[in-house]
Amino acid sequence: MQDNMLDALQALIRLELQVGALYEACSLQWPEDAPFWLDVAREEAGHARAIERMVLLISKNPSRFLPARAIKLAAVETIIAGIERTTDQVRNGRLLKNNVTAIAVDIENSVMEKKFFEMIKTADPVFLELCHDIMAQTRAHQQRFEKRLAELKA
Repeated sequence: MQDNMLDALQALIRLELQVGALYEACSLQWPEDAPFWLDVAREEAGHARAIERMVLLISKNPSRFLPARAIKLAAVETIIAGIERTTDQVRNGRLLKNNVTAIAVDIENSVMEKKFFEMIKTADPVFLELCHDIMAQTRAHQQRFEKRLAELKA
């Protein structure tokens, strides 16, 4: 059981890093917006580090963590592959800024981004705080991207 949780968390680390790579690619494609894209890319990297801390917490004290909801690794890998394709399209100049911003809204609204912490049941305060922080930043990302998309459409 612990291995499944750890495997899922490792997949989510890869997901966060790929999302960050997409945002970094956007910063290079649209240098006039680089601070915006780099800021959210840094936060995605911070999410990955937070999930790495979760892995350590579970590894050190596995009895405090129980699986609550399964995450299908194949689904996470499919999402990662889609984000990789989008990243390549950005790097090759095949997507418009408003299209990528709409995709970013979808990413930040995704179930993986919003609900992944529900896969593990625990009362561990450090783990729960890490989850809370990721969720708060994800909501902020969503709002920032929605605002940016509205500005691009205006």
